[in-house]
Amino acid sequence: MKQKQAIAYLLSAKLFSLFAEPQDPPDIPGYSLPISGKPETRGFSMDYMDMSVLFLALSITTYFTLKKRSRKGIFWTSLFSLGYFGFYRQGCVCPIGSIQNVAEALFSPTYVAGL
Repeated sequence: MKQKQAIAYLLSAKLFSLFAEPQDPPDIPGYSLPISGKPETRGFSMDYMDMSVLFLALSITTYFTLKKRSRKGIFWTSLFSLGYFGFYRQGCVCPIGSIQNVAEALFSPTYVAGL
């Protein structure tokens, strides 16, 4: 019974959030909002490929952690994830993206890392 109540609550909260009006940012004189750059999507099928790579990386990391207990395997999976999701896919707001953004801010005079 509690599961049904929790599901009903979550669904109703989601339903109400769909109809909520977005809040405008405050108007501060002399300040303009920075333009955030988002990478273009590569296509519908490529999104599924990215999700498959993420699922595979998480599965391999779980295997290395729980079954094989291999730190070397986890390290190489982390490096692959950093290279693929961070640099090749242009990063995100997660730790992989933040490493890329800080590295780019250090070596590119035109790039400013956001907070």
